[in-house]
Amino acid sequence: MHYRENLLIVTFLSLAIVGCGGGGQSGSGGSSDDPPTLEFFATPRAIINGQTSVLTWTSTNASRCTASGAWNGSRPVSGSEVTAALATSATFVLNCTGKGGTVDRNATVDVSPDPTPPHAIRATLGDGSITVSWLSLAGSYYAGYPVTTSIYVSTNPNIDPKNFDGSPPNQVRRGLEIMLPVVFRGLPNGTPVYVVATDVANGVESAPSLEISVTPQPVPPLLESIDSLNDSGVTGCTDLALRSLPCPVPNLPGQDGDHGRDAAFRDGQLVKTGFGPAGFDLTKLDANGSPLPDDSVAWPCIRDNVTGLTWEVPAVSGLTSVQNLYTWYEPDPLLNGGDPGQLDGGSCTDSRCDTDAFIQALNDAGHCGFQDWRLPTRRELFSLVDFSRVEPAIVVDAFPNFPPSNGTRFFWTSGTNSSTTLTGFAAWAVDVGSGQIVSRAKTLRDPGDIPGHILAVRADASP
Repeated sequence: MHYRENLLIVTFLSLAIVGCGGGGQSGSGGSSDDPPTLEFFATPRAIINGQTSVLTWTSTNASRCTASGAWNGSRPVSGSEVTAALATSATFVLNCTGKGGTVDRNATVDVSPDPTPPHAIRATLGDGSITVSWLSLAGSYYAGYPVTTSIYVSTNPNIDPKNFDGSPPNQVRRGLEIMLPVVFRGLPNGTPVYVVATDVANGVESAPSLEISVTPQPVPPLLESIDSLNDSGVTGCTDLALRSLPCPVPNLPGQDGDHGRDAAFRDGQLVKTGFGPAGFDLTKLDANGSPLPDDSVAWPCIRDNVTGLTWEVPAVSGLTSVQNLYTWYEPDPLLNGGDPGQLDGGSCTDSRCDTDAFIQALNDAGHCGFQDWRLPTRRELFSLVDFSRVEPAIVVDAFPNFPPSNGTRFFWTSGTNSSTTLTGFAAWAVDVGSGQIVSRAKTLRDPGDIPGHILAVRADASP
């Protein structure tokens, strides 16, 4: 029995030794004869100049790993490592070896240069303020990262965004995700203000844009002359179901048609110097500015006897042709809100096709014997709106030649838009079809921007 027991013990040990020697143990120690495996990747795989990525790898059946390519030297069989700051795209190679062979893997990190600086930086002036607009990648992506814009404003030139002194009145706005104009307030009037912008993606800031400057100024006095305001042209009343009913309407007193010059005209109590619908009182003028009979069939100018304003009347051809189109342009920085608009951007005859050139040409020609023509203000031009009409809304008895119907027709005013998002970049106008005051871009940059028409004005009391 002792002999048999000893033989069984020896046999069992022999089988155990054979099993350990030829078995398939695996792991990073490299004791297996199975081929090694390797997972190797970079996070992130796309970066911007000067940034880093993290290399991570895991192997099995390997006893050692060696780096080459954009890095070198021995590496553990599993691990992670932060790359150096990269200026160009780089490919990292890792070779791992075990008893069962060798395996190679690559990890490439794509490196993009710094974001491109914003361009088309513009700043318009206000009273102690400026409004900045720009074009850039803000709101889109660069190298896979969302882009924002930073705008720096300083009373000192040569702005350095990396060492910017943000103490008042200097200001900076960061993280701007959309390219809507930005207003900066609390700036000194009469002092030049300098502006640069940068784009930022994944924390990397572009070089600064071209530096511009603008000088905030107090709002100049409004050049306007109105003796009295016209009425609306509405002589009827409404019962909330029907319009143009005889006034007054029971239970709805005090309507527009119940009061004013229009009501007095309707009731036969208004004495006029000239002609016109409802309460409007107009006198036709000849080429020398002299009054014409009310039944004249042609007149180059017309006087509004209520407001005291004299208007240029568009003709069918020539300098004052109703077909002419103009961009808004005012070179005087005290009058243009900091943005002069667009020089010669319309289509016209007998002058350069912008508002400044047309007014100059009209004065040079002594139109109707006058040389003090100008663009009207919003209120002056609005005084011609006849609210009893739908299309066109401006009193047709005075202006028989209207711009051709093209969907959008308007007359420019001298006023620059001062709303929050459009300060300086747009001017006010009056829509021909609706009579509404609208805002139109001075410069034709976007597909919806179009040139407009002009009704020049003058007043005997004008300076």
